[in-house]
Amino acid sequence: GAAIGAAGWIFALVTIILVPIVTFISSFISFALFAIFYNALAPRVGALKLDFASVAGNVFELINIPAVPAALIMAVVFAIFGLIRGIFSLIGFSMAGDAVSGVVSLISTTIGYLVMYFIMVLLVAIFYNLLQPRIGGIKVELE
Repeated sequence: GAAIGAAGWIFALVTIILVPIVTFISSFISFALFAIFYNALAPRVGALKLDFASVAGNVFELINIPAVPAALIMAVVFAIFGLIRGIFSLIGFSMAGDAVSGVVSLISTTIGYLVMYFIMVLLVAIFYNLLQPRIGGIKVELE
Protein backbone atom coordinates (compact mmCIF):
# COMPACT_ATOMS: atom_id res chain seq x y z
CA GLY A 1 0.00 0.00 0.00
CA ALA A 2 2.77 2.45 0.89
CA ALA A 3 4.61 1.80 -2.37
CA ILE A 4 1.48 2.56 -4.38
CA GLY A 5 0.93 5.77 -2.39
CA ALA A 6 4.52 6.86 -2.94
CA ALA A 7 4.25 6.07 -6.64
CA GLY A 8 1.07 8.16 -6.77
CA TRP A 9 2.86 11.16 -5.25
CA ILE A 10 5.78 10.77 -7.63
CA PHE A 11 3.37 10.50 -10.56
CA ALA A 12 1.51 13.60 -9.34
CA LEU A 13 4.71 15.63 -9.02
CA VAL A 14 5.99 14.52 -12.41
CA THR A 15 2.61 15.38 -13.93
CA ILE A 16 2.50 18.79 -12.26
CA ILE A 17 6.00 19.60 -13.51
CA LEU A 18 6.03 17.90 -16.92
CA VAL A 19 2.56 18.71 -18.24
CA PRO A 20 3.05 22.51 -18.25
CA ILE A 21 6.52 22.15 -19.78
CA VAL A 22 5.32 19.81 -22.53
CA THR A 23 2.27 22.03 -23.15
CA PHE A 24 4.47 25.12 -23.46
CA ILE A 25 6.91 23.43 -25.83
CA SER A 26 4.21 21.89 -28.04
CA SER A 27 2.27 25.18 -28.15
CA PHE A 28 5.41 27.10 -29.05
CA ILE A 29 6.22 24.67 -31.86
CA SER A 30 2.61 24.74 -33.14
CA PHE A 31 2.47 28.55 -33.20
CA ALA A 32 5.87 28.76 -34.87
CA LEU A 33 4.78 26.27 -37.55
CA PHE A 34 1.53 28.18 -38.03
CA ALA A 35 3.46 31.43 -38.57
CA ILE A 36 5.84 29.74 -41.02
CA PHE A 37 3.02 28.13 -43.01
CA TYR A 38 0.95 31.33 -43.03
CA ASN A 39 3.85 33.48 -44.20
CA ALA A 40 4.74 30.95 -46.91
CA LEU A 41 1.16 30.52 -48.16
CA ALA A 42 -0.28 34.03 -47.74
CA PRO A 43 1.31 35.46 -50.93
CA ARG A 44 -0.06 32.53 -52.95
CA VAL A 45 -3.52 32.11 -51.41
CA GLY A 46 -4.19 35.66 -50.29
CA ALA A 47 -3.19 37.32 -47.05
CA LEU A 48 -5.69 38.18 -44.36
CA LYS A 49 -6.44 41.91 -44.58
CA LEU A 50 -8.34 43.33 -41.63
CA ASP A 51 -10.13 46.69 -41.68
CA PHE A 52 -9.32 48.99 -38.75
CA ALA A 53 -10.71 52.39 -37.80
CA SER A 54 -8.85 54.90 -35.65
CA VAL A 55 -10.55 55.41 -32.29
CA ALA A 56 -8.16 57.74 -30.46
CA GLY A 57 -4.41 58.22 -30.72
CA ASN A 58 -2.79 54.81 -30.99
CA VAL A 59 -6.04 52.89 -30.43
CA PHE A 60 -7.66 51.20 -33.43
CA GLU A 61 -10.86 49.18 -33.66
CA LEU A 62 -11.32 46.13 -35.86
CA ILE A 63 -14.40 46.98 -37.91
CA ASN A 64 -14.50 44.22 -40.53
CA ILE A 65 -13.07 40.78 -41.18
CA PRO A 66 -13.33 39.73 -44.85
CA ALA A 67 -15.04 36.38 -44.34
CA VAL A 68 -14.10 34.33 -47.40
CA PRO A 69 -10.42 35.39 -47.63
CA ALA A 70 -9.98 34.82 -43.88
CA ALA A 71 -11.63 31.42 -44.08
CA LEU A 72 -9.61 30.44 -47.14
CA ILE A 73 -6.14 31.24 -45.79
CA MET A 74 -6.87 29.72 -42.37
CA ALA A 75 -8.35 26.58 -43.93
CA VAL A 76 -5.30 26.09 -46.15
CA VAL A 77 -2.90 26.58 -43.23
CA PHE A 78 -4.82 24.14 -41.05
CA ALA A 79 -5.03 21.67 -43.93
CA ILE A 80 -1.22 21.53 -43.72
CA PHE A 81 -1.58 20.63 -40.04
CA GLY A 82 -4.13 17.99 -41.06
CA LEU A 83 -1.63 16.63 -43.56
CA ILE A 84 1.03 16.41 -40.86
CA ARG A 85 -1.37 14.65 -38.50
CA GLY A 86 -2.43 12.35 -41.34
CA ILE A 87 1.20 11.44 -42.02
CA PHE A 88 1.60 10.40 -38.39
CA SER A 89 -1.60 8.33 -38.67
CA LEU A 90 -0.30 6.75 -41.87
CA ILE A 91 2.93 5.80 -40.12
CA GLY A 92 1.03 4.37 -37.16
CA PHE A 93 -1.39 2.35 -39.28
CA SER A 94 1.44 1.14 -41.54
CA MET A 95 3.41 -0.07 -38.52
CA ALA A 96 0.31 -1.98 -37.44
CA GLY A 97 0.09 -3.55 -40.91
CA ASP A 98 -2.94 -1.60 -42.14
CA ALA A 99 -1.59 0.84 -44.72
CA VAL A 100 -4.96 1.25 -46.45
CA SER A 101 -6.49 2.70 -43.29
CA GLY A 102 -3.45 4.95 -42.99
CA VAL A 103 -3.97 6.35 -46.49
CA VAL A 104 -7.69 6.85 -45.79
CA SER A 105 -6.79 8.60 -42.55
CA LEU A 106 -4.27 10.81 -44.34
CA ILE A 107 -6.77 11.91 -46.99
CA SER A 108 -9.74 12.29 -44.64
CA THR A 109 -7.75 14.22 -42.02
CA THR A 110 -6.36 16.66 -44.56
CA ILE A 111 -9.71 17.29 -46.27
CA GLY A 112 -11.53 17.29 -42.93
CA TYR A 113 -9.27 19.99 -41.50
CA LEU A 114 -9.64 22.06 -44.67
CA VAL A 115 -13.45 21.92 -44.66
CA MET A 116 -13.86 22.19 -40.88
CA TYR A 117 -11.63 25.24 -40.47
CA PHE A 118 -13.06 26.95 -43.56
CA ILE A 119 -16.57 26.68 -42.12
CA MET A 120 -15.52 27.67 -38.59
CA VAL A 121 -13.52 30.75 -39.63
CA LEU A 122 -16.21 31.77 -42.13
CA LEU A 123 -18.90 31.63 -39.42
CA VAL A 124 -16.76 33.48 -36.87
CA ALA A 125 -15.98 36.25 -39.38
CA ILE A 126 -19.65 36.57 -40.39
CA PHE A 127 -20.80 36.69 -36.76
CA TYR A 128 -18.11 39.23 -35.90
CA ASN A 129 -19.11 41.45 -38.81
CA LEU A 130 -22.78 41.24 -37.81
CA LEU A 131 -22.20 41.86 -34.11
CA GLN A 132 -19.43 44.48 -34.31
CA PRO A 133 -21.74 47.46 -35.01
CA ARG A 134 -24.05 46.42 -32.15
CA ILE A 135 -21.61 45.56 -29.37
CA GLY A 136 -18.38 47.16 -30.54
CA GLY A 137 -15.26 45.73 -32.05
CA ILE A 138 -11.93 44.56 -30.76
CA LYS A 139 -9.74 47.50 -29.86
CA VAL A 140 -5.96 47.33 -30.32
CA GLU A 141 -3.35 49.79 -29.13
CA LEU A 142 -0.42 50.09 -31.52
CA GLU A 143 2.83 51.86 -30.82
